Amino acid sequence: MLSTERQPEVGNLLVDFDGWQVHEMLLTPAKVEVLWQMFKRFPTLFSDLTAGDKDNFVAMLSQPHTFWMEVYEDDKMIGLLYLMHLDQVIDADVHILFFDRQTNNKIALCREVLRWVFKRFRMHRVSSSVPDIYYATIRLAEKVGMKREGVRRESILLGGKWCDEIQFGLLATELD
Repeated sequence: MLSTERQPEVGNLLVDFDGWQVHEMLLTPAKVEVLWQMFKRFPTLFSDLTAGDKDNFVAMLSQPHTFWMEVYEDDKMIGLLYLMHLDQVIDADVHILFFDRQTNNKIALCREVLRWVFKRFRMHRVSSSVPDIYYATIRLAEKVGMKREGVRRESILLGGKWCDEIQFGLLATELD
């Protein structure tokens, strides 16, 4: 059984909100292995072109210009938030994943973490691309306040089918 209990290599506390703690993720070899075991349980988190490819997963984790955070509740890791393409300076891609798939009660937490992100990185906006079959993620993005900005047609292969990705954006001023 995979343990999501707090690991000793947890980084600095970034946000403490309503019983949840968000920490900077320290990518040690042990943490990478824990994450790989967790992520591979969700086959649609990867496209068909990268599913089951640990080397691809490790490359994604260790990309430059990324920032990974882990969410804990009662010393159990319940989710991840990460930013990619921070080198764009005013915009970054944001990704949110909760392992318990219960997102409705975490809207305020997501907004609080995004406030921290905007303040810490001094960005003007964040963006997200969500496959159109990820209904819960689409609802989460909208409830957090992200706006639909467009569609990338047939941009990801999931389950043998080309899927569209919905483009979302959120301006720092829209969180106030």
